[in-house]
Amino acid sequence: MDYDGAAESWRDDLPWDEFDWEAFLQEQDERTERYMELEAKYRELPDAEERIAHEMGWEAPPCFGAEPPESDECDKRSSCDWSEAAADEAPFEDLAEEEPHAYEEDPLWHRAHEVAVRLHGYFRFRPEACESAGASELLRHSAMVAAKIAGGRSMGFSRDALGGNIANHKRAMSHVLRALAALDEAERFRAISSTTAARFRRGLLGVRERLMGRIVELREMFYSGQFIDD
Repeated sequence: MDYDGAAESWRDDLPWDEFDWEAFLQEQDERTERYMELEAKYRELPDAEERIAHEMGWEAPPCFGAEPPESDECDKRSSCDWSEAAADEAPFEDLAEEEPHAYEEDPLWHRAHEVAVRLHGYFRFRPEACESAGASELLRHSAMVAAKIAGGRSMGFSRDALGGNIANHKRAMSHVLRALAALDEAERFRAISSTTAARFRRGLLGVRERLMGRIVELREMFYSGQFIDD
């Protein structure tokens, strides 16, 4: 399903399910990869931002790249970086007063984060092992597990967000499985001892088990209609 198809779900006033959200998130991943490719291609050019915006299909406001106008002729002035109106809408002092993120109180996030931190701590003092097969993938995927759990919990449990919550937890599961495969490879190439690998494997398998339970619970909420609206 493409983005237009997903947008149609909103017009039908139906909440996106996990599959709608997965399609949307996949599209965003592809667009992010495309942006990174263009940024690397044009970063040295003076008109890099304009070139990237053109190839990404973004509509640049009339004042894009220009000096602040002397009048109110720019009809998109409230979105410009230099706009006083835009600055008034989101003062920096308000950002510092935000409540703690919901995921910080989630035991599953804490467990996944703990495993990732311990893995990074292990390889931090073994740079030669970190360069070996499997190690870099192990570190990357273990960190992404906690990140995706945080992303899901931050979306919340409302009617329109619960499907995205599930999709993010499923992505966390995918990263757990990739981390386990990378751990096997790192052990095979002696980047990590068998004893230490077994300890980290138990930690990742524990996160996997809890993730499976979390996904089941979220699905039950979604399909039973037990949304927690803000």
